[in-house]
Amino acid sequence: MKEQDLTFSNRPRLSSPDRLIYGSKEVSFAPHGDYWRQMRSVFVLRLLSNKRVQSYRRVREEETSLMVDDLMRLSSSSAPVLVNLSHVLVSLTSNVISRVALGRKYGDGREGNGCRSFFEELQEILGTSPVGDYVPWLSWMCWINGFDARRERVSKGLDSFLEHVVREHREKGGDEGGEMDFVDITP
Repeated sequence: MKEQDLTFSNRPRLSSPDRLIYGSKEVSFAPHGDYWRQMRSVFVLRLLSNKRVQSYRRVREEETSLMVDDLMRLSSSSAPVLVNLSHVLVSLTSNVISRVALGRKYGDGREGNGCRSFFEELQEILGTSPVGDYVPWLSWMCWINGFDARRERVSKGLDSFLEHVVREHREKGGDEGGEMDFVDITP
């Protein structure tokens, strides 16, 4: 393993991240090498440093408080209400990540953005490994079962969403005394 450490430490090339994340350019999908080391350095030093993580404490506390308020409101109703805690915790996590990374909540049902189902589908496609990734001569099955078309539709949706986020940040004109998010931070 010492002689072949790069082979063992590398990630497999998967078709979904390649298509959705611009050739697997995100740190969790990028192949091991100079680019991956540079991206990891940016993440550790600029985005996930202790100081940066602590700067978002207020966001985490606000979102947790909103979640508790929602649960209290539901528990105070006269009729018993079933609450799916998995859904509540996923929503909390999504809201915190969205505010920290993109500057505001996306996909929150109260805002009516309708992004939640899109993000769920994106996550599902990223988590799906089609048979063609492991048996290349069977890659035609993705075209037959509609996975390629679905992946292409989600890819175009992700592109338009990211363009929308960047456009919002450009129109906002920088920090303006507010909180900086991951989009505002340059490497």
